[in-house]
Amino acid sequence: MTESSEPLDPYARLGIPPDASAAEITAAFRREVRGLHPDSAPDDAPADAGALGEVLAAHRLLADPDRRRAFDRRSAAVTRPHPGADSGAGTRGRQCPVCAGRGAFDRPCPHCAGRGAILTGSRWLPTAHPCASCSGRGIRAMPCGACAASGTIW
Repeated sequence: MTESSEPLDPYARLGIPPDASAAEITAAFRREVRGLHPDSAPDDAPADAGALGEVLAAHRLLADPDRRRAFDRRSAAVTRPHPGADSGAGTRGRQCPVCAGRGAFDRPCPHCAGRGAILTGSRWLPTAHPCASCSGRGIRAMPCGACAASGTIW
């Protein structure tokens, strides 16, 4: 998403503090999208699709309470000193460049082929049931091997 090696900070991208409420997140998201949407750009200026993608990704992360908690935990873990380092060294873990600090990759569920549902029953009257493997999401998090699913490398 970003050109630099720094991770995307969804709070900075939306211009909100880390303790922002759900309403503040939504308001900031709408404000940013309004300014970046291709329809709002003048005819002679191309819209920045990369920046719009960053705003969408930041909102997707922060709007889901579980994903937001996980991101906040990972962010706190990156700044903790390495257990083997002496306390004066100030050694900090770096975000894994392979999985961007998530510790996992989202991949289509192999059981439902990314649909989130399994069809059962007859050909003429199929019944859809949520996929038990991905809980009906259609995607599964596969652990990152580069950082041993920690999101941090030392």
